[in-house]
Amino acid sequence: MIFLLIYSFKIFAQANFEKGYFINNNGEKTECLIKNVDWLNNPTSFDYKLEESGKPQTNDITKVKVFEIYNTIKFIRAKVTVDLSVTNVNYLSKKRQPDLVEQELFL
Repeated sequence: MIFLLIYSFKIFAQANFEKGYFINNNGEKTECLIKNVDWLNNPTSFDYKLEESGKPQTNDITKVKVFEIYNTIKFIRAKVTVDLSVTNVNYLSKKRQPDLVEQELFL
């Protein structure tokens, strides 16, 4: 009984490679298997395989415009202005304007 319980946790804890694609900076679309890690934050990179038995590779935000796991999630690279002001009241600055910084993110 305990073995089944431990084994079921192991199954749910693993991230799977799922069917998807990415589009590189030259506009070339590559069908692949992308590791679904249930991103909580905006990713800056992702792991993929070209075939099920292939070796995992990594791609990052500087090389890819778009990546998608079919019927699950899609990320598009964009330049955005982000407010990096501190949210902790104890560390607030005296200036009233937000601390805006331009960043390139997957949204």
